[in-house]
Amino acid sequence: LATRTAPGLLSTRQVQILLDATKATDPALVEEMKLAQLSLVELHRVLASLGEEGVPITAFVRILEGVTNRARQPNRTAESLVEAARAPLGPMITAQHARDGKLAVITLDAGLEQTLLDSLRQSDTGSLVAPEPGLTEHLVNEVRALYDAGSRSLQDPVLVVATALRPALAKLFAAALGRLCVMSINEIGKQVQLERIGVVSNVSTVAAAGL
Repeated sequence: LATRTAPGLLSTRQVQILLDATKATDPALVEEMKLAQLSLVELHRVLASLGEEGVPITAFVRILEGVTNRARQPNRTAESLVEAARAPLGPMITAQHARDGKLAVITLDAGLEQTLLDSLRQSDTGSLVAPEPGLTEHLVNEVRALYDAGSRSLQDPVLVVATALRPALAKLFAAALGRLCVMSINEIGKQVQLERIGVVSNVSTVAAAGL
C-alpha cells in the first residue's frame, strides 16, 4: 500500500492494511495502541489530516508511536493526536521545504505571537485564533507578501510559530494561503541552517512605525 495516498482517497480499510503490516513486524506497538483505546477511526483521521498538510505517512510506525503515546494521556483531542503524529516527523517535514541545506522561515515577533496566544479559543473543530478586528487580515497579508517574495527567489518559505499556535494558524492559512507550511519551532530539524526572510509584527507596531 502506498503511504503517499491523497488524503481524500485514504480509506479506513487502507489504514487497517497498514496496521496489519505493522502487527507482523511490531506486534507490541499495535497492542499498545489497543491498550490506549486508540480507534481505527481516530488513526484514520490523523493520517488524513497529515495528508491535507502535505505530510507523507511513509514513517507510519513513528506516527503510530507518537499518536499512541499521546492517546494514553488525559484530555486527548483529535488536534492533539495530529500534533503528536507530527512531532517525530519534524526532520522529514523540514527536508521537504529546505533548499541546499537552508530552510527559509517567516516568524512572528514576540508581541504578535503573545497577542495570538492570548486570543486562542477552542471550537468543535479545534483551536482558533480570534484576535482584534483587522489583525488576522494584517497577519495573512504580511505572511503572504513574505511568502511570495521568497517563492520568487526559488525558496519554499515556512511559517514557524509557537507550538501552541501551530494548529490554529495551520487552519487559518490552509484557507488563506494553501501552499504555506506552518511548523512549530519544535518541529524544525537540526540538519538545516535557518534563513529568516521576514518577521511579522503586530499591526499596532506597524502602524506606529509609519507615523
